[in-house]
Amino acid sequence: MASQPESHASTKDDTADVSISASADSSGASNLPDGCTSIRWGEDPVTVCRWWERPKLPQCYRYHLINIFLPHRLQCSMNIHVPRFLARIDLPSSDPGAVHPALINAMCLIACGLLAPEPLAAPLAALEAQFIKETRFHLPLSLALADRLIDFLMASCLLGWYYAGKGRLTEAHLALASASRFAAGCGLHQISSRSVEALEAQRDRGSRSLLGPPADSLELAERINAFWMAFLIDRTISMGTNWPAAFSDEEIETVLPACYSKFESDSTADLPNITQSRCGSQVHSAPLSCFAAGNQF
Repeated sequence: MASQPESHASTKDDTADVSISASADSSGASNLPDGCTSIRWGEDPVTVCRWWERPKLPQCYRYHLINIFLPHRLQCSMNIHVPRFLARIDLPSSDPGAVHPALINAMCLIACGLLAPEPLAAPLAALEAQFIKETRFHLPLSLALADRLIDFLMASCLLGWYYAGKGRLTEAHLALASASRFAAGCGLHQISSRSVEALEAQRDRGSRSLLGPPADSLELAERINAFWMAFLIDRTISMGTNWPAAFSDEEIETVLPACYSKFESDSTADLPNITQSRCGSQVHSAPLSCFAAGNQF
């Protein structure tokens, strides 16, 4: 049986050079069938194990595709804590802490359909239908089982972004409308503080969420970023189609994103709790500029 890959990501900097490695036996051969032993984020995807030429996809395919996706994640308005993500992707898929298959397949879909480097554009395009099928299969399972729901939200947003990039605007609008309704049902548009303790106090006063309280400050940061991901993609599609946006500015109470280092060092109290409704004329550009600048004010 194939062993699980080991992550060698630094926990200090979520933009540092990181590797995703597969275990090898004593002879140095990979334990992954027809796969490779190690890849590095930023590595040339054409000079590695040529996994796309295999008659059946080897287990390392997802690492290569995510390797393509991660450096471009902000293009999809997606800002995740990369070291934590890489630690999660090493876990068995059945582990409640692992990255949900819906999100993995959605990332692979974006890599194949919108980000593939030119030498790989044709072979990866041939895999798009497979990853659409897998993403759409796993999304309702995640929702039905209330399983890793933030992954569900981000995967739904990525699917909508893919449809938009392919000009399938009706499908994009429907995907984002569904994701936005889910975000509202979870109260993600009402995260008015970057403090876990403050949100716990709100919960004690009767405020409830389908998600329950965040486990730590990084999980809270990912929820904030997941909401703004849904908001930005929805607004992008609505402006391009002139269809109504999912959220009005007035109903949004969620604070704007802050860099993950602020949450890691527990220094978010130094930041103002600026929300969408207080941004005035900067309402459309402020969240996007936070992402584009590395998620900093």
